[in-house]
Amino acid sequence: MLFVSIAGVAALAGIVIWLIVRRNKMNNLEKDRRLAAERLLKEDSLISSLAYTEQNVLMGLRTLIELSWKEEKIERYVFDPAKTVRIGRSPQTNDISVSWDSISANHCMIFISGNQLCLQDCGSANGTFVSRGGKVYQVQPTAVLAEGDTIIVGELRMNLHIFNFDTAWI
Repeated sequence: MLFVSIAGVAALAGIVIWLIVRRNKMNNLEKDRRLAAERLLKEDSLISSLAYTEQNVLMGLRTLIELSWKEEKIERYVFDPAKTVRIGRSPQTNDISVSWDSISANHCMIFISGNQLCLQDCGSANGTFVSRGGKVYQVQPTAVLAEGDTIIVGELRMNLHIFNFDTAWI
């Protein structure tokens, strides 16, 4: 009976430690997203003021996206989808440039249409796909994106996370 109690306590302790480690990883990820969003919005604000254009007042929540994938290391970027995010091989014309042969020079783009986040194939040679719920769909020519989707561009698989950023943090 004592053995069962010790084993149960050890299992419970393992679960508690796992939960603490997981919470810390999630807190670090949220912190990274918040810092990236803050940097992005500050840069936009600075660019607007330097160009002498009318500066938008940033108030309330802004929807931002995070794209992450593993190339040589984990790559993670935060974007404002209100501005088109272009993905392709050409560094001159794309926000995300990946020099893989399976990716076209101007492969696809992410943008907002109405209140929906959309992905459009830009006539790529190998197509653009979205993986959702274990199924893979080809983008022809546009698809609506959702939290947790995987965007497949050539051989590259990018995880999509949509989050809201409170501009009061700035």
